[in-house]
Amino acid sequence: MVTYVRPGETVDSLARSFPFDRWNRDWFRLLNQLQENDPVKAGQVVKMIMAREGARG
Repeated sequence: MVTYVRPGETVDSLARSFPFDRWNRDWFRLLNQLQENDPVKAGQVVKMIMAREGARG
């Protein structure tokens, strides 16, 4: 899924929806080619991974 960053969103807030538990932030940064301290900016296009309902496990 591709989406735009909304005002007030951060790497951490966006990464929370990833299905990788403690690795969410790392996967978000890797997928979006962000370095450790790179912020996201409102209007920036980012790639997201969403867990399918019932697919945890």
